[in-house]
Amino acid sequence: MKSLIRRNYINIRIICGMVLLVLFIPGFVFGLEVLTMGDSITAGSPYNLHGDGERVGPYQGDLERILRNNGLPSNVYNWGKSGEMTPDGMNRISSVLSSRSADLILIMEGANDVTNGISSNTTATNIGIMIDKSINRSVTPIVGTITPNSRPGGFDAVIRGHFNPKIVSIADSRGVKVADQYWALRPRWNILQYNDLHPNLAGYQIIAETFYSTIFPLPGATSGAAEQIRATAAVVKGIVYPNGSVTKTYFEYGTSTNYTFSSEQTTIDAQEESFDVSITLTGLEPFTTYHYRIVATNLGGTAYGDDWTFRTCGALPWLFILLE
Repeated sequence: MKSLIRRNYINIRIICGMVLLVLFIPGFVFGLEVLTMGDSITAGSPYNLHGDGERVGPYQGDLERILRNNGLPSNVYNWGKSGEMTPDGMNRISSVLSSRSADLILIMEGANDVTNGISSNTTATNIGIMIDKSINRSVTPIVGTITPNSRPGGFDAVIRGHFNPKIVSIADSRGVKVADQYWALRPRWNILQYNDLHPNLAGYQIIAETFYSTIFPLPGATSGAAEQIRATAAVVKGIVYPNGSVTKTYFEYGTSTNYTFSSEQTTIDAQEESFDVSITLTGLEPFTTYHYRIVATNLGGTAYGDDWTFRTCGALPWLFILLE
């Protein structure tokens, strides 16, 4: 991965299978360099017609804001080209990859293949070649599915039933993440589309959010049963799935689901597939029912486990002996 190197604290994260150095300088953080590759939907039609490698475009600007708000003030470059089909994109991507050093490339093409009679097999093959070219240049690809098309002619059904499944399959075969833009937009396409083919500004915002949540998925968090319950203490357990980012975890607890208190935090490495968490809660009241849940937070956001309860014992020595 290509990255600026400066003095000061270096934080290493694993993102999409690559090591990302996020460099902390007082008042500033170097984030990601992101290329976006595709047709007029990547370009941002009708709000922006030509990408030309500039930091412009509706979803590119939205994605930059989301990254910045999550502590990664990154640059997102627009290489969309209106009317492009995947045979042209397959050839053009080499020049896009050569345009600058980058960490990620977001590939979303195929809408024009559907309307111009290119087969879904050809589209998937071409996107597979784009993926391979990106990986060979040490740029991590993220593939977006084709967005909805409600123009007459049955295009939407073909996208849903033929093109997108093959795009997902070709990405899966290479271990590449897929941002399912079709289903992110389709349930509310009637209010997220501008002209049956292109999203409106709200739709482009959804595209940005979907790419972000694919790059940085939410962690998983599962609460577990409490153990070693005493009059003033108990051990609570859970499992956390970091999903590729450094994750902090802790327990919320209290005498109701308002969870008045929080436990100490544990930090989990990004490369952990799952992590068993066990934390002792102290300072509890005897003969009291407590609610608790595990919390996990990373660049993808915050996830919560289910609510569980336990009841503390009395403070009598003979009760402790019986419970041993």
